[in-house]
Amino acid sequence: MSEKGILFSGEMVRAILEGRKTQTRRIIRPQPLGRICYILYGDGADKWKYPDKDTLKAWGDEWSFVENLPTKEQGMRWTPPCHAEDYLYVRETFSYWFYDRDLKRQLYYYKANYPDFEKGIYPDGWDSRLPSTGGNRWYPSIHMPKSAARIWLYVDSVHIERLQDISEDDAAAEGVDTAGLYPVSAEFGSDIHRHAFSRLWDSCYGSGAWKKNPWEWVIMFRKIEEEK
Repeated sequence: MSEKGILFSGEMVRAILEGRKTQTRRIIRPQPLGRICYILYGDGADKWKYPDKDTLKAWGDEWSFVENLPTKEQGMRWTPPCHAEDYLYVRETFSYWFYDRDLKRQLYYYKANYPDFEKGIYPDGWDSRLPSTGGNRWYPSIHMPKSAARIWLYVDSVHIERLQDISEDDAAAEGVDTAGLYPVSAEFGSDIHRHAFSRLWDSCYGSGAWKKNPWEWVIMFRKIEEEK
């Protein structure tokens, strides 16, 4: 068990707070050339790697290596962003408010609480960059210290799958917004959440990213601490 930070956009932070998001996906780097599995024993404990040749033979064709996979590639190992039973603190765009001497801690603003900022709409009298008081700007999520975290997650499991293998239920658990989408499409049929997730993925990783269908870390979690 360990504590690690994880980055989320304002949209996804709101989805977590509303209880709509209980999964997230991260691209495996480097991309494996075949399926990999989790090693639970020996010196490979807590590592993902390709199964060895004897294991592959016992498991069958589903786990076969791609043709002519180099020996060096067969021995590769990957480390996921987190493991089951880890605790994750959400890192989000924030700004300093003021130091509360009674509570003896710093207080913060969180940009996810102000969705209009992301649309370029600001309340009267507010600087276009700032909360109404304190701080001097919004700070990127990657710079948020653990002490500023208001959301903590408990990791239930981590597994691997292809991006396009996401189910309709899992796409819904990604917290995607389906507003404005019709329930039927040529590629996704009635899977409106998969359709919405494919569009979200392309918006994050560039046009055509969904069609590349990369291998993914699938992180399943639950929120364990109420917003402070």
